[in-house]
Amino acid sequence: MVPATGSTSKDDCYYAPCLAGTFMTNTGCQQCGDNTFSGPGASSCTNCPDDKASPAGSTSGDDCYYVPCSAGRFMTDSGCQQCRENTFSGPVLLVLVVLMTRPHLLDLFL
Repeated sequence: MVPATGSTSKDDCYYAPCLAGTFMTNTGCQQCGDNTFSGPGASSCTNCPDDKASPAGSTSGDDCYYVPCSAGRFMTDSGCQQCRENTFSGPVLLVLVVLMTRPHLLDLFL
């Protein structure tokens, strides 16, 4: 807690504004949790958009990143999308091995 200028009592004390990545509670600043972020002086944390994650203590929406897509989905500029008919996705290594041993299958992904 910080005393106000000219304070004469502990009742005049206040909490200093919280740093980015934290938010104000009744007992002081607390770190934002996973998948959230805050700027300086925040009273709450903001959730990352759907399909995005961030580490605890993130300081802006720029810290939010797309999570890896699950099997049957692939990454685009706007997030994970469902695979087209007659295509698949899975672990990257498996896809690379399949394409290296069967290059004609590359046409399925284009």
